[in-house]
Amino acid sequence: MSENIVMQTANTETHCGMCRLDYLETGVCPSGKKYRYVAYWPQGRIEIYKALKNGNLKPTQKLLEIAETCTLCGICDKQCSFITNRRPMIVQKALKEYVKELDKKSIKKTPSDTVLEELQRIVGEQWATNDPAILTAYNKTILNQKQINHVYVVMPNTTDEV
Repeated sequence: MSENIVMQTANTETHCGMCRLDYLETGVCPSGKKYRYVAYWPQGRIEIYKALKNGNLKPTQKLLEIAETCTLCGICDKQCSFITNRRPMIVQKALKEYVKELDKKSIKKTPSDTVLEELQRIVGEQWATNDPAILTAYNKTILNQKQINHVYVVMPNTTDEV
């Protein structure tokens, strides 16, 4: 698939979240359902791919995990094309290819800090992060791309954790 078509698809992504609703009863993205962060859903992976290609994101270990958890099952294409006439699968494939070609020495370690450690103590290590790949998935909705320092995404399990 040409990079032009991949980027055209990525740039027209609406971040509508229809890929997260099983209205066709075909299921939803397995990794999105399991890992819950937007980064693991097709819409998040598209934002991540755009940021990588635009030079706004440096590869992290979490990026590798996000790309690897995509099974290329095609459920996102079914859901998305039905509503928006878009085919996000080509961007998912391109992200996997991008990660496959990465020099593993270029992978950056995500720094921790005391705030993050306290958040992780409350909700669990998996459910609080400052990883740039995960944060990037929220750029179109709640984060300003320029405000990535000292920003965290936290996924509490109960209201007691809030």
